[in-house]
Parts: sequence; structure tokens; C-alpha cells
Amino acid sequence: FFTCKTFVSRRINDRETGRVPVCTGKACQNFGPYTEVAEGRSMRDRTSRSNVSWTPRSNCCWTPRSIFSLFLTFSLLALLFLGRQSLMGKFREVHSVQRSLNINATETTQFSPTLFLRPQPHNGVYFLPDRKALLNVLKSLLPRNPICAEIGSWRGNFALEIHQILQPGRLVITDLWAESSDDRYKEGNMDIVERIFKNETLSGSVQLLKGSSLKTISELPNELHFAYLDTTHFYLQTARELELLASHILAGGFLCGHDYTHAFGSGSRVGYQGTSKAQYGVIEAVHEFLLHNQDFSLMFVTEENSLHASFCLTRDITTILGTKANERAKQGQRGSRCSKSFILRLQNASRLERASYLNEIKLHREVAKTPSMMSGLEVRFLFGLARYHFCGLGNFFEAGLFLGASTVAFGLGLSLPPAGSGKVLESYDQFIADTIMAEKITSHYPKVRLRPGESFASIYTQNTQSVAHLQDLYIGDIGTALQTRSGPLEIVFLDVLKTQSLVGPVMRGTLPRMIPGHSVLIHQDFMHENLPWIHVSMGVLTAFFEHVITLPCCTVAFLNTKPVPEETLRRLDSLSKIPLSKQLSLFDSGVAMVPDLEPQYAFTICMAKILLIELRVENTKDKNLEPEGGAFWMSQAMLILQVCEDNLRHFSIEPPGNHTSARVYHRLSAWCRGQAK
Repeated sequence: FFTCKTFVSRRINDRETGRVPVCTGKACQNFGPYTEVAEGRSMRDRTSRSNVSWTPRSNCCWTPRSIFSLFLTFSLLALLFLGRQSLMGKFREVHSVQRSLNINATETTQFSPTLFLRPQPHNGVYFLPDRKALLNVLKSLLPRNPICAEIGSWRGNFALEIHQILQPGRLVITDLWAESSDDRYKEGNMDIVERIFKNETLSGSVQLLKGSSLKTISELPNELHFAYLDTTHFYLQTARELELLASHILAGGFLCGHDYTHAFGSGSRVGYQGTSKAQYGVIEAVHEFLLHNQDFSLMFVTEENSLHASFCLTRDITTILGTKANERAKQGQRGSRCSKSFILRLQNASRLERASYLNEIKLHREVAKTPSMMSGLEVRFLFGLARYHFCGLGNFFEAGLFLGASTVAFGLGLSLPPAGSGKVLESYDQFIADTIMAEKITSHYPKVRLRPGESFASIYTQNTQSVAHLQDLYIGDIGTALQTRSGPLEIVFLDVLKTQSLVGPVMRGTLPRMIPGHSVLIHQDFMHENLPWIHVSMGVLTAFFEHVITLPCCTVAFLNTKPVPEETLRRLDSLSKIPLSKQLSLFDSGVAMVPDLEPQYAFTICMAKILLIELRVENTKDKNLEPEGGAFWMSQAMLILQVCEDNLRHFSIEPPGNHTSARVYHRLSAWCRGQAK
């Protein structure tokens, strides 16, 4: 109907009356007028266009029919657009699942073309296509060579998949394997399993236990990372098995099982009287178990076409923490449930979306007016963590307090008052001003004439008096204070690692107390050119943390994914003894954890890397540690500087001009060029 010339004709036979619908003219008429043809004319005359008189009705295109057609067309386009947006939203959910589980594209294609995230009443549940996909996902979440168990193995088919995919350091396989009318329990099946794992049973990495599940569970290792339950599937026995297995699962471990369905099974199985079919009770047993064990939560469900789905529970925290959560729930306090939605939303958003999301957070007016060296987005992020991520399972840890912006943001961000003593803020600082601090404090408080080396604790105390009842404040050496502290930490905020000697004591006093899968580590000085040991330390910790968000001007936050072992803590204690070549490799690994660095931040990181080389080369004690010699590393520093300056020119960015970055840049530039000469 968008054309202005339309011809519509209809064949007229002898029995028709001769009404000829025709449309023509400068503008589209509503298929034209009807012109009466004289009676008695021949068919040729009656259908001839020359014998038709034309009476254009109107020159207007916008008739009711054309308007209606236009409306239908745009409605169809709108539906197509909304459908595309919905589809793209589903793809973003798939990407969210993969990012949150730290699954790369290669791993995903090994088990499933898609992953869908669906809501669950009390938490998020990931739906996977089958239990082989489940094992592939758990492989990325479990430590290397985990301790695993399968209770109910039949002929060992799934036990073989567990062994091949998870590569456990120890695998315990149990089954009844007794003479029975049911083929599932025949003793000959144990011989099949023994043949499959012949070499592994000889080496001791695989152990077979024969007997009923209620007896063999007590013989399992007390520190299981993964257990899979596949026995009778009936309610009473499954409920009892889950209760017994719970005490064997480590924090961060997984308790999984088969036949999470309402299918029917044969009543002739051991433990059930009669021969009629009976409905499985796994779903009821699992849900009842979750009600009474709040340290477990449902994380995965598989969707096999055979309707024999699997479930997987994760133990988020230790039993002690679960008890603490129950106590808070009884008192009506925040902490009865935890959610990663705040972290996941930040992780899967673009830079602009993150800024928009954080700007939507309404700050308490006292937070907004507290002086700080942090940007507005950094303060909003801390406030949002307290409001939407903290759930009462541990405490806040903050070191490097300045004038109290982080303390006020955490304290006033709590949506509900904490239970018990209410001391949820562990705060550490010496409150001794250096030159930069003295200048900043004077700019905020013109009447205060503070000199370097003087204390500003009184100003901090005044700014944080509204949240003092939530705080344990430690003034003095942080390394000494941390030796007496214990208990879990949910948020660790570090603005104190100004010297390399503090890395070991601070990390040893905080990392073992973090809750894997929930706790957040915040480096307020990550994008600082003067502190390269922060990047080196994160290079040591790449396997235990994942990036959450980067905020202007210096803050980077990481989510703790796995417990940090003692071996890693010892490496952090002795960073200065690591050869420079290895330090630079760790430096690069730590920086690589932060994706899509902006050019100005990339330049800052370059300065930090050059500073790391300078510190080792200029330190006479370390010159003999490097086989390449100081001259080699000076030349490397010069190359790094040239690349950084080329990038600045490429992106048309001026060298840093603030009081700290400019000094570092000019000093390191002069050092590199002087050494080159």
C-alpha cells in the first residue's frame, strides 16, 4: 500500500453483474470506486478498461484500511524486536552462569551447548543437561585431586566417569553387591568394578567397600570434597543417608545424588517390603535436609531426558557458620540467607552498566559527606557490599582507614543491625600522617594544622561515632594485632599494603578466614604505581580469586573462590626472596586477572613494573640473586618505558600530572634513561 500506482482487476464471467473493482490515480485509493458497466454489452466490452469511467474518490493515502495495515506491520516489528531482546537476555544469562562458575568456552563445549540459569525460591540453581555435565562443572570448582566417594555404584559406570573427569586423589566406591533377586545387587557386579579399577585398587587410590550404605558411610573419609548418592532412592533411607553424609563433606564441598525425580521404582529393592512399585522420595528427603541444614544449599540440578535427574548440594560454610546463620535467622537478623546477585550483576555488566548500577544506590547522607581519598563509585561499592552482599556469616575487615569513609560506608550500609555483640567491623590503622595525608586533611579541615608524623585518630573517631558500636578498633601495628584475631571474614578491604613487608602478615591473618564462594577481597591501591608487590601477591593467588570490578581511580575487587592453602601463604611470606624473573611473571599474572584495562591504568601498571625492577636492581643485597645481572634488567625497564610512552601517544593521553603519579613517572623515566646512558 506504499505505492501510488495500483491496478486491481477481477475476471468477470457471464453470470456476474459487471461491477469492476479498479484502483488507479495519483494517490492510492481504497482499491478505487465501483463503476457500473452497461447491461447488454459483450464480455470484451464489459471487461475493457477503455469502457470504464474513472471517478477518483480521494487523493489521500491514509484510509482506515491503510492505517490498520500500518499498525499491524509495526506491531509485528515490535514483537520481533522484543523477541530478539529476550533471546539475547537468555544468552547473557548463559554467559553469566559461565562467568560465575569460571567456565571457559572450551570447557563448556565438552559437555553442553548451553547452560541456563533459572530462579529458585531461596537461592540460584544452575540447570545442566546431564550428570556428566555436572562433573565437568565441578571439575573447575574443586581442588586438584579431590577426595571423592560414590555410594551405590552398581557396575561402576558412573564411578569411572568420576575418576576420568574429576581425577580424584582418592575415590571410595560402595555398594551392597549381595545376592538378590534384583540384578542391581548381584555380587558379580563387584567383580566388574574390580576389573575396571584393577590398577587403582592396587595403588590404593581407589577403595571398594561392600555393605549397606548406612554402614559403609561411617567408613568414608571425614574430609570429602565430593560425594554422589545412588542407592534405593526411597524417602526414609535417602533422608538418613544425607544426614550421615553431611558430617563428611568439607566446607566448599559438594553432596550430590541421583533420581531427583517423582518416578516410580520397584518395591522389591532391599530396604522396601512388597513387590509393587513405589514412588521415589529423593526430592522430599533433599528438601527436608535443606530445611534442617542451612550450611547446605541446592546449587545444581540436571535435566536428563530419561527423567532420572541428579541434584547437587554445596556446603557454603562450616557447620559452625551454619549454626551462626540459624541463630541470626531466629533473631530475625540479616544473615539467614546469602546471595551473590550483587556480585554477579557487577561481574557480568559492562563498564558503563556497572557505573549506572552503582550510581542508583542511594547513599546515606553521612556517608556522602565523610571526607575520603576514594572516588564516589568506590564509596558506593563499599556501601552496596554492606547493603546487598553481607549476610552476617562473618565480619568486615578494613585496614588503612584514613578519615573513616570506608568505616561509615560499611556500618551505615547494613540494612539490619547485626546479632550478638554487634562488633562486625574489624578496623586497623596507626593514624600517623605522612606528607600526602597531612595535605589532604588540611584541605578538608583548614583549621587543623597537621604535620607529618602526627596522629589524626581524633578526627577519625569524630567522623565514625555513629557506627562506633559496630566496631573493634585497633590502633598500632597490624601484624601484631592480627595474631590474636579469628573468625570468618566476609569483606576484606585493604588500603594498608604500603610496604612489601606487610603483605605476608596481612594475607596470613585474613585469607584463611575468608569464606570460599562468598568473601570479597578489595585492594584499594591495586592501580597504584608505587606498590608493585600487590600485583605480585595477586599473581600468587590467581587460582583462588576471580575479578569482580575495577573502579576509578585505584580499587579492584576479587571474589574468593577456593580456600588458600598453607603452601601459598608461605610464598606470600617470602615475596622478597623470589627471583626477579619469577616476580615479573607473577606480576603479569596478577595484572591479567583484571580484564580490559583502560590506557591510563595500563600506564600506571607499567610504572609499577618498572619500579619493581628498580627496587631489585638498586638493592645491593639482591644484585647477586639474578643470573642475568643488573644491566640486563635495566635494559628491560627501558623497553617497558618506551612501550608505555608509545601507548600514551597512540591513545593521545598526557603523562600523569597529579602529585604522586607525576613524581613516579619523572623519577623512573630519568632512572631508565640515565642507566641506559
